[in-house]
Amino acid sequence: MLPPPPTPTPPPPVIVPNISVTITPDATLVEVGTEINFTMVVTNTGQAVLRDVLVVDDELGFTTTIPILYVIGSETFTATKTLTDLDDFNTTVTATGYATGATVSRVSDTDVTVVEVYEYEIVIPPAPTPPPLDPPENPETGAIPFDAYSVSGLLAMGAGLFALVSRKKEENEEDED
Repeated sequence: MLPPPPTPTPPPPVIVPNISVTITPDATLVEVGTEINFTMVVTNTGQAVLRDVLVVDDELGFTTTIPILYVIGSETFTATKTLTDLDDFNTTVTATGYATGATVSRVSDTDVTVVEVYEYEIVIPPAPTPPPLDPPENPETGAIPFDAYSVSGLLAMGAGLFALVSRKKEENEEDED
């Protein structure tokens, strides 16, 4: 009789490495010249420890390396940029790492965000048109209307003129006597 066949060795479990990266601005609509903070979160979403995870965002001028990122582990980073152009600001962050096991596996993820940039415009309304210097004419008669103050002023001037002429006349009569 033959000995029983050997029990086959099961294959090793498949370990799937994976990584996730997100980038979030603290505002998505800003005035030109505003300083914005961008938060980047790198998470190991796979089943293997990741090594030498490189995080890069060229638009923000941000680069860092995470030496070891354990399963379900995450790292958070912040980069700041002052937006000086009126064009919308697009930025892309990429995280790339390596898992070691039976073979070396490279994993990578990318995220993109957009910030709309506007310019606040101050609008100064035109100055109101000043009233005309000449009073309007009466459309029926063509005469310039007088109000009570105008009439009172003319009467007062006339009375003053009359008093002055009368006084001069009296002085002249006294001088003749």
